Amino acid sequence: MECKNCHKILSESAAICDKCGSTVPEEKPEIQYYSISWQRFLFLSIITFGLFEVFWFYKNWKAVKKFENSKIIPLGRAVFAILNCYWLFKRILKSAGRLDNQWNASFYSPLLIAISYIVLVMIYCEINTKSVYLMCLMNAISIAPLLIVQQAANYSNEKNHQIVVKNEFSVLTAIVFVFFAFFLFTAQESDHLISSVNDVVNKMNSEVNGNDKTSEQPISSVVIPAQEQKPAVDYPNGTPITPSQQADFEKKSNLMNLEAKRIKDKLALPRKVNDVTTLIDVTASPISITYHYELQGAKHPREITDIDLKNFLSPDICQEVINLNTKSIFAEAEFSIKSTQEKSFFPLLKDCK
Repeated sequence: MECKNCHKILSESAAICDKCGSTVPEEKPEIQYYSISWQRFLFLSIITFGLFEVFWFYKNWKAVKKFENSKIIPLGRAVFAILNCYWLFKRILKSAGRLDNQWNASFYSPLLIAISYIVLVMIYCEINTKSVYLMCLMNAISIAPLLIVQQAANYSNEKNHQIVVKNEFSVLTAIVFVFFAFFLFTAQESDHLISSVNDVVNKMNSEVNGNDKTSEQPISSVVIPAQEQKPAVDYPNGTPITPSQQADFEKKSNLMNLEAKRIKDKLALPRKVNDVTTLIDVTASPISITYHYELQGAKHPREITDIDLKNFLSPDICQEVINLNTKSIFAEAEFSIKSTQEKSFFPLLKDCK
């Protein structure tokens, strides 16, 4: 022990310096911090993906609370470590600095270490990666400042409390390491498998969406009425199709549009059939040519009979229906009442034979 006034070396039990007569202050004991080797600290932090750091802060703040008999909440300070890590680092490094002046060097500045730790933790939290290996690497880098502080804590504990930390790994640690390495490997392989499946699904969805965009392109005057008698075709609408099928679909749509335009130009619409019935339009859909008749309250569309249809169909329309049939094009008639939304559909070929 050294006298702080005249720097004479005194015995441990001396209360007064026999050279200058000054009182020798009683040395206060230091805090017994949490002891762990830096190798084990690093390993436990990696396998818990950083959760061990919360435990580390909790144990050290608990030691501070016990020594100072303060009212701090160790768990709260551990959870919000980045807000108060500087004060813990300062205590630990100051304890080590009293024993060896190297811990007072600017390299071991509590403020510098705290800032480094906060920045590295924020970078670690912001990284968006699916690689388990990269996550472990970034976690190891982020706790580097804590390893420096832990070395200071171990030094203080060793000199003040004769607690020597062993650096070797135990058998249990080795077993845990093997299982964790296996977990990393299986997790990474599973991630590759899931990514491959997602790539396949995304590719299929992109192909379907591309086909849907083609099918959603407007066809001039296209009306697809709902009718049980007409073949129900949902094409393509979510069903994957080959490029050749897509080409056939576009070719058929263009053909239907041309046929509907040709018939409309030939009939000179609107065309009055009788006092209550008017042929108002001819439209194309991907599966049929539709003749639209409008009724002015004479009959309900569902009450129309085959005889009525024959009367509505003029010879030139019947000839067109037969010509369409030779081209494998379905022809139908739609009857609607002008003042309502009631509609009915009827195939035309059988009434033109």
